[in-house]
Amino acid sequence: MIRPSLGVPTPYPRLTALCIAALSLCACGPTPPTVRPPDEPAERPDPPPDARQATPFAVPAPPLARPEHRFAVVVGVDRYPDPQLNDLKSAVADARLFGATLRDHFGFPPDQIRLLTDEAATHAGIVGALRWLETQAGPDRSVVFYFAGHGSRTRDQSGDEPDQYDETLVPFDAHRDPSRPPLDLVDDTFGALVRRIAAKGGGTTIILDACHSGTGTKGDDIARTAVPFEAFGDAGLPDAKDPEGSPRYVSLAGAADDQQAVERPVRYPDGRVGPYHGLFTWHLVQALKAAGPGETWAQVVQRVGAGMRTAKVHQTPQLEGQGGEQRPFALMEPPPPASVACDLTGAARPDGQAVLRLPVGKAHGLGVGSEFVLFPLGADLRDPAQAVGTLRLKRVEPQGSEGALFEGGPAPAHGRAVLTKRVPVSAPLKVWWGGQPLPSAWTGGGAVRAAATAAEADATLTGTPPGPITVRGPLGPPQSVAPDDLAQRVEDWASWHITRGLQAPATPSLPLALTVERVEGAAGPIRDGERVDLVVRSDAGRRLFLHLIALDDEGQVAVLYPDKGMHPALKPFATWRFPVRVGVPEGRPTSWTGIRLFATTEPADLHFLATSGRGEWTLPPGELVIDGLELTAER
Repeated sequence: MIRPSLGVPTPYPRLTALCIAALSLCACGPTPPTVRPPDEPAERPDPPPDARQATPFAVPAPPLARPEHRFAVVVGVDRYPDPQLNDLKSAVADARLFGATLRDHFGFPPDQIRLLTDEAATHAGIVGALRWLETQAGPDRSVVFYFAGHGSRTRDQSGDEPDQYDETLVPFDAHRDPSRPPLDLVDDTFGALVRRIAAKGGGTTIILDACHSGTGTKGDDIARTAVPFEAFGDAGLPDAKDPEGSPRYVSLAGAADDQQAVERPVRYPDGRVGPYHGLFTWHLVQALKAAGPGETWAQVVQRVGAGMRTAKVHQTPQLEGQGGEQRPFALMEPPPPASVACDLTGAARPDGQAVLRLPVGKAHGLGVGSEFVLFPLGADLRDPAQAVGTLRLKRVEPQGSEGALFEGGPAPAHGRAVLTKRVPVSAPLKVWWGGQPLPSAWTGGGAVRAAATAAEADATLTGTPPGPITVRGPLGPPQSVAPDDLAQRVEDWASWHITRGLQAPATPSLPLALTVERVEGAAGPIRDGERVDLVVRSDAGRRLFLHLIALDDEGQVAVLYPDKGMHPALKPFATWRFPVRVGVPEGRPTSWTGIRLFATTEPADLHFLATSGRGEWTLPPGELVIDGLELTAER
């Protein structure tokens, strides 16, 4: 068993994922000044064309908190007194636009939206507002924090950043005077406070329109990037401990860690040029207004990404946290089925069927013949009646695939697909149940088939309902499973089996190595409670995006790194360490853990492989490397 030494427990405590929060700040500081609610934007933007189309779905309203239980802190900073921090043009306008959207489209009371702009958006003012937001949070409440302004970077002090830099938010009174403690809000402490707020239940949403990469502009573009600084101390923010458990929240950021968040004059649908806005905020507001009543944050971000690509800006919206499958600003509810984005390619098969592109493929263990149920963008994935048809993969590549509708239609230009049948690339899990036939629901998905004999089986089942069933998987001790949980246990072992069998696709390999180093330099077997470092060394002359996948000997698969929705990059010719702590379950002398390293040349999301917390899957074009190692720990 491996546990990251810095992390938040997940529903499967044997494999706890390291939470790399978008940005993170402690609950302390004075109560913020009384500020007025956001004004109307100077000019109401025309909605995008698809916003004028009536939604065909009759979906129940999302479980919003009552109006009196909706609270928001909205921050925008254009002016920075320090001459080393250039002023911006639209952060305040973005804050007002977003605040008006909360008020007019999501029913947030004006007197419960705290707007902090320029002089009010000091370090103390923002910290105090976050503290106020924590006092308002609760199981039946929806709370929102929004920031538009400069982002920056500082040298990482906790060892949890692959690029060795922490990201920061830059308040009005920030400075770059090396003789004084900086007043930037650093991600580690900000993220701790976010989790404190989210731990109180209800719904928590964090939205950041800032960037954390190098400075630069292009044409009319302005990058929301401030000069980095060398950190020392914690700027007087001592209360940064995480709460117990794994609170659920959703966090959106306008750009990846190594990208710029851009502001520029916006263009209305009729071609008119409007005022400056942050492109992320502008497209987010349009997407929120166009969203169907059953649409989730993952679908909203898909809309935002499409709009930003149309605007030809190299800026990838980020979605993280455990609430990506929730509806915007709603209280947390059971998530809909995991889904993947799919888009029409513009091509057609010889039989006239439309061709759709999906960002999943062989690296996800999917083969030709895998099937998905297709939903239009904005549909409620919980309602099968809203599906438009069934999609079958016809061509599968390492990082992507193409499919065609063989039932239903017509295919939407942009949609979401839910996997219903997996035809694995590697051999399916062979199960022996005393010679009796396996339920068709297990074998119909393609990942499980009945073994001809017990000797050739990967997993065996003993017992009959209504009594408990003993499951012996490919590794580890036998497990007693209730009949109602048996199908899920077999599915978990099938996912484990497929993930363990994944091999690097036939693409040019990238020079990359995964090793384990003993922190204390101890000899002999790895012991229960010992800390080790997973070390990734890259000799590639390009940046790589990493995933660390862990498989334990009880059939669970977890994504150790990164947190869902995040795309941190490893620089060329760099070395990165991921600290973990090894453990052996009670009552057992040893435990086994397999680690798989996935590296892509473009941002990816392999959380699809996990047996818990499955979410949206994306794996874009680019080369892929899979390396791995196996560890055995002793008591």
